[in-house]
Parts: sequence; C-alpha cells; structure tokens
Amino acid sequence: MAEELGLTINNDEFEKAQAQSKAASQASSKKGKKDAVKLDVHDLASLEKNPGVPKTDDSAKFGKLRNPTDTKTQTHLRESSRKH
Repeated sequence: MAEELGLTINNDEFEKAQAQSKAASQASSKKGKKDAVKLDVHDLASLEKNPGVPKTDDSAKFGKLRNPTDTKTQTHLRESSRKH
C-alpha cells in the first residue's frame, strides 16, 4: 500500500520497531508484573522543584519525632542530646 502511494519503507527500521513492539507487548503480558515508572535523579529533582507537584507527607510513617523539619522535633532532639 505504501508503494502504491509512492512511499518507501526502511525495512531495517521497520523490523527494529516491530521487535521493540513485540518485546513491550510480551513484557506487559507477564503475570505478576505491575507497571512502574522509573525516575532518575534528574527527574526527581525536577519534580521536587515543581510547585505544582504536591509533596508527600511521610510524618505518619515515621512519627512526629522523626520529622527533621518539625520545630518540636528539633527541640526534643536538642534536649535529648543534652541529657546524655
């Protein structure tokens, strides 16, 4: 059909794209595998600087005394270090 329209096909590139498509299809069909987004340090830094991306509040995971930005935590840590 492409030839009928006067188009040429780069067979090497076509086969490469076809192989990539098949590999992606097989990878997504494996049971037990979930889609995951892989971010490198540059992606993470970009997200951190973006004011439109809400920050994760991990305080419940670590408890109030583990949050280093909490002024009560800083006070508690200073007092604790003085006692020891």
